[in-house]
Amino acid sequence: MEAAGIACKPDPLYFTENVADNWEKFVMEFNIFIETLPEATTERQKAMMLLNLAGQEAMIKENSFVYALAQEAVPAIEGQPAIEAAPAKSSFSVQTLKGKFQELCAPQRNTIMETARIQLQKSVAWIVTGILNNKVRKQLLKEPALTLLKAVSVCQVAELTDQSMDKLSSGKSADAPKDSSSQTQSAKLRNELKAKDATIQKLDNKVSDLEIQVEGLEQYSRRNRIQLTGLPEDSEEDIIECTLGVFNTNMKMDPPVLINEIDRIHCVGKVTAAVPRSRGVLIKFSTYHSRSRIMKARSALKFGSRPISSAFFLNEDLTRQRNGILYQLRLKKKNNCIIDVWTYNGSIIIKDNNRKISSARTLAEAEKLLRSLS
Repeated sequence: MEAAGIACKPDPLYFTENVADNWEKFVMEFNIFIETLPEATTERQKAMMLLNLAGQEAMIKENSFVYALAQEAVPAIEGQPAIEAAPAKSSFSVQTLKGKFQELCAPQRNTIMETARIQLQKSVAWIVTGILNNKVRKQLLKEPALTLLKAVSVCQVAELTDQSMDKLSSGKSADAPKDSSSQTQSAKLRNELKAKDATIQKLDNKVSDLEIQVEGLEQYSRRNRIQLTGLPEDSEEDIIECTLGVFNTNMKMDPPVLINEIDRIHCVGKVTAAVPRSRGVLIKFSTYHSRSRIMKARSALKFGSRPISSAFFLNEDLTRQRNGILYQLRLKKKNNCIIDVWTYNGSIIIKDNNRKISSARTLAEAEKLLRSLS
């Protein structure tokens, strides 16, 4: 943690290993930190401070939270029919935000990640308990953080050791007595190791499938979001007004984009004094229709009068894995291996040098598409 006045800011909230323990530690440090704040600090300001301290990954996960809507009372007018109460702006306070993160970080509620983690632990346990070789099993039990790859490595070393012993035994003189029981035991162990290798491969495939499913769900949760880059850093300007200015002034949206079409907006990353730069802006729209309308009109930014060094760019909000594949495909385009590459609703699309268009809707398809160009 870094010092900030007389208090210490909590470390960011990490969503790895034991997420529930990480959340409890973060909340404890955050509660101590906010005690040093001025009494005039509002609940909403505290909530925004919690998001800022929790880090970028927590901000992204907060975008999927659903808040309860309060009803705004509409005064009755004499002689007029009663007007039904309209939903007010979503309640947003530090206590509400804590409750949402508590639900997310609780192991029994974080079902997807916990299922994958528990399945992986069971897989490793099956491997260890199923090994008949006592030496190999003891070696695996001594490992403090046993993984599938480490278990496979230990089993492979044991198999190579058995093979070396077999070669030494076969190099003995022909008149040396053969221990048939030892040979039978070695053959049995080799067969068991082959069966374990097949089991490990199946479990490894299951883990890979779970990772692909989780990535697909994460990408689907980003369907209403886009990223805007090139917006100058200015602490005195309202980021919402600046973003609406890009849409309505630079892109000349008709009809113009209204503020109620934007659900959430914030900058991504930190600006340091050593490396000043313009941060990207993550925008979550209230509806997919609003987001789609902006993306269809983004070509207007290519024909603006701004120099390329200060131009605006609109991109889909992709997962880390898809962003990595898209970056490699853009390098392929730069090296003239393909004509063009772009994204549409999370899918990655390329046009090869034969002007053939191929698309990848899932992460597995995108990886296969990248390998086909190698």
